[in-house]
Amino acid sequence: MSDFSVLMSIYNGEKADNLTDSLGSILNQTLKPTQVVLVLDGPIRQELMQVINRFKDVLPLEIIKIEANVGLAAALNKGLKSCHYDLIARMDTDDICRSDRFERQVFLMKKHPEIGITGSYIDEFYESHLSPSKRRVTPINHQEIIRYSKYRNPFNHMTVMFRKHLVTKYGAYPDQKFAQDYHLWMNMIHNGVIGHNISEPLVFARTGRDLFKRRGGIKYFSIEKRMFLTFYRNGYINKCELATNLVYRYISRIISPRLRENLYLKFLRN
Repeated sequence: MSDFSVLMSIYNGEKADNLTDSLGSILNQTLKPTQVVLVLDGPIRQELMQVINRFKDVLPLEIIKIEANVGLAAALNKGLKSCHYDLIARMDTDDICRSDRFERQVFLMKKHPEIGITGSYIDEFYESHLSPSKRRVTPINHQEIIRYSKYRNPFNHMTVMFRKHLVTKYGAYPDQKFAQDYHLWMNMIHNGVIGHNISEPLVFARTGRDLFKRRGGIKYFSIEKRMFLTFYRNGYINKCELATNLVYRYISRIISPRLRENLYLKFLRN
């Protein structure tokens, strides 16, 4: 159908079993990638390298090594330069793709060359992807994505397939610690790049309560505040939308992890 790359980044904190499940789900695709770019973000322990070496024989893996840990945005930007094909699928090293994910997305992108980025729903799970706990749905068509994006990330990052030339045109992943993908999508879709989401879960996303701990604190809010101020200055959101975002996000970052988890599960998941 079409040549395409998969872009992944791994750091030393990943679990070997999670990486095995993730790479295994690529191997089981009905449409396999032409290239899998795996960025090693800093030194990787032997246990992870053993998994990677096992899959070298069965996947078109291209390993990009970075001597020191630089963070997700910088690692992905480095990997982006090594992707040979314009169609690129993002994937995390602890998530599991549905077997028809790549086939569905490549077919859509080839049929609709006007679409620059497409994602899907995700099913979140704690222990087994066969028993998902919640589903994160996303807006489907471009106009819905535009409206939704003014308050929340309109794409599940680990599900997206995009066109490399458009991502590089709009600056790739910005150098910030959190929500780099959200910032990139805003730069793209508010400058005319057409977005779309497939209304099915094509990825099983691993989650846990530590996720809600990481998404709290004044430091996290400060990064979000700078990002939304940039959105406002760029004309992506208006003053009322800016104020609404800052109030909501400040409250959600200072409450306890348990309250934050309940908030997410009750209002932001299906």
